[in-house]
Amino acid sequence: RYRVAMPWRGEEFAAAFDRLVARHPALRSSFELGRYSVPLQVVWPQVPRALDVVRGADDTMVGDHIAAWHSHPYVFDRAPLYGLCAFVGAEGVDLVFAFHHAILDGWSVANLIRELLQDYLFCIGVEVAPVDTEVHPATMLAEFVRLENEARDSVAARDFWGAVLEGSRPTVLESLVAHVAPVPADPVVTVQIPQWL
Repeated sequence: RYRVAMPWRGEEFAAAFDRLVARHPALRSSFELGRYSVPLQVVWPQVPRALDVVRGADDTMVGDHIAAWHSHPYVFDRAPLYGLCAFVGAEGVDLVFAFHHAILDGWSVANLIRELLQDYLFCIGVEVAPVDTEVHPATMLAEFVRLENEARDSVAARDFWGAVLEGSRPTVLESLVAHVAPVPADPVVTVQIPQWL
């Protein structure tokens, strides 16, 4: 959840969101886990827009939305594997971005939200730098897998990591019980975005 004090222009925000999705293959990805000899990440040219806008929502509605996404049943062979909801209020916008960890991690999400907001703010005339509009090729993900497989099969890589990890012990997992996320006392953190951004 990101609470942002900014002007709201729905069409411009949706356009910035569409550009973000077009630039990042992970946001157009699904997975084929059983149809082929190995699991595959599939990058689609386009995916349904996963952006909802709710006007006049209160903190309870936002909290209910977050709780619903905690138990969201992702269907891995259907993209998108995320959803963004903008709760537009009088004092700003709460952005709730829910995603499956198979496509993003926390660092990536922070960068995506920054990029989305920067693009949106630039397009509505706020004095911020434009984002890099380069579209990342879908083949970059396949190249990453190729390099990982190459490293896995490399004797030199195996020798290197064997030497680095010599004497260390593997982590022991205590159980195979499904993880249940702890409920924090206050999940909301407010950060003021500097005027220069």
